[in-house]
Amino acid sequence: LSKAARDHLQDLYSLAADVGNRPTRIAELFPSFPGHIVGTTDASGSGLGGVFFTQTDQPFAWRFPLPPQLARELVTFDNPTGSISISDLELAATVIQDAMIASHTHVAEQTVRTFCDNIAAVSWRNKGSTTTDGPAAYLLRLASLLQRSHRQVSRAHYLPGPANGMADDCSRRFDLTDSALLSLLTSSAPQPTSWQLLPVPPNILSSVTSSLLRKRAPLPSLPTVPKPPSPLGQMLAPLFIQLRTPRPSPQQPPRQNPRSMRLCHPDTIRRTFPQSQPRPRFVCA
Repeated sequence: LSKAARDHLQDLYSLAADVGNRPTRIAELFPSFPGHIVGTTDASGSGLGGVFFTQTDQPFAWRFPLPPQLARELVTFDNPTGSISISDLELAATVIQDAMIASHTHVAEQTVRTFCDNIAAVSWRNKGSTTTDGPAAYLLRLASLLQRSHRQVSRAHYLPGPANGMADDCSRRFDLTDSALLSLLTSSAPQPTSWQLLPVPPNILSSVTSSLLRKRAPLPSLPTVPKPPSPLGQMLAPLFIQLRTPRPSPQQPPRQNPRSMRLCHPDTIRRTFPQSQPRPRFVCA
């Protein structure tokens, strides 16, 4: 057996033991529309970067300069025999994005939607597999472990390059200091609240770097963000509505609104919302 085959068998053995200890909940498998957390990522020969917005619309940004050991393996016109393609870096950016989101907000049974301007990376993330044992296979392994550990539902979507200005600045403008980059984001994509630039933890960078070099990296240890408490008004609202709603008398059947029944018909819903796509809650430069 090859090294990659041994790595796959070890992962299957670990996954089988983990599934026996904690069953998978159905909310971890199916995404919700339009989602709870949204963001964009990008990668270049200089580094990786991305932005994301939590449920409170707080904007966050992160960036990671490409280390020399990865830059030497990047496929370019001057280095056609490299082992890392730009699509691999784009995929790595989406994995770092998931880890950054999980370490700063509650993601259990939440839908995380990441927009990327690389079609191959989007396809890999949504399929969760690849036909080769290159860096993409090890990155998808790491993404699956993160999703299993933090129980979020991750989905990738394609975003044209000209509309991906915020993530482009994070992945390319390493000539700017952190404060200068925040000023650039504030001027090019103003938000209701101030931008925050997050440092990427070393354990995340180590796992992603090892995956890009086709090494079986351990799952990075991330802090668990507790679920925010539900407001008391939201908890008591269904009970209040139930108490205030009069019940129909036994002699008289409840009245039905033909118009509301017509609007709820599946054919009407398909005509009204044909192939709806989630819309990001941010302003693109």
